[in-house]
Amino acid sequence: MSAPLALPLLGKKAIVTGASRGIGARIAQALALSGASVVLGYSSGAKAAEEVIAAIQAHEAFGAAAKAAGGKNLRLGTVGGKLSDAASAKKFAQDSLAFFDGNVDIVVHNAAIMGMHEIASITEDQFDDHFNLNVKAPLFLTQALLPHINNDGRILFMSSSVTTHPVVIAPGYVPYAASKGAVEQLTRVLARDQSITGAQRRITVNCLNPGPMSTELFLKGKSQEVLDRIGSLHPQQRVGQPDDVADAFVYFAGPTSRWVNGQVLRVNGGMAV
Repeated sequence: MSAPLALPLLGKKAIVTGASRGIGARIAQALALSGASVVLGYSSGAKAAEEVIAAIQAHEAFGAAAKAAGGKNLRLGTVGGKLSDAASAKKFAQDSLAFFDGNVDIVVHNAAIMGMHEIASITEDQFDDHFNLNVKAPLFLTQALLPHINNDGRILFMSSSVTTHPVVIAPGYVPYAASKGAVEQLTRVLARDQSITGAQRRITVNCLNPGPMSTELFLKGKSQEVLDRIGSLHPQQRVGQPDDVADAFVYFAGPTSRWVNGQVLRVNGGMAV
């Protein structure tokens, strides 16, 4: 039995897509404060991504992590890219790998789109937009990065409670819920691929399925009454915070999760069990 590590990701290199705000920003911070160098991916929020880096560097724990990593060995950077097709995913992979001198340990697929489109009005373009960013992008980004992911690496996908809990499934979630269901199946299939997770490479593939999170995207347009009702679905009577999910990513990214593979973990405070 290995002892707990104060900096479980010391010396590791991580890529987090959709890291300029919300859960992605918190995941990037949690990985960095656990000792990892991190590339923060963004689509259009270059300034926001740089602000996330500044906030990480200002965190009191970052100095200790940087010192333990040998100062310059703990690096933070940003890479822009839309990730809407295989070509853009390949370009993003190349730019991220260039920052890390050609290899990476941890890949977090967080970037996503969530639109509300009911069956009577949804268009083909709206449906395609969801599958392009939520499914095609992580698939082809994984394909592009895979030869450069170090042995014992981690591939982590992001799903959603809309695949799990009937109370939060509304008719307008058709394209989003369908795309996140596909992400969960993608996780299961890749986790059984011995060229990825077999004895030679030992890369694990897992997925986190959070419930409602207190992010700018989630809070937008919701009254306090609606937020209180959603919070009441949880035993703790509150909506989750991004840090609640980010800490779970640190576990899945670290060495103590080495025998966890092909799992979809519900990080929702008990809203759905």
